[in-house]
Amino acid sequence: MSGIMGEADLQERILAELCRHPRSIVQLTYELGQPPWVVFRTVHNLNRSGEVVYAPGRGQWCLAGVRAVSLQSAVS
Repeated sequence: MSGIMGEADLQERILAELCRHPRSIVQLTYELGQPPWVVFRTVHNLNRSGEVVYAPGRGQWCLAGVRAVSLQSAVS
């Protein structure tokens, strides 16, 4: 782990990962190489702003809202 990313950079990386498919906090922590508390805090902030939602049956986070649709279109 080289260092902790800034909040804005980490939010963009998390949203980009969730564009591909839903992921758990553990998966995001591993894939982004960031401490779990940093990933959790960032996902929590994205949830509070309505950009991501938790799917309890799956135990994973997913994109939500209009921005999610535009992000998915940009990735495709």
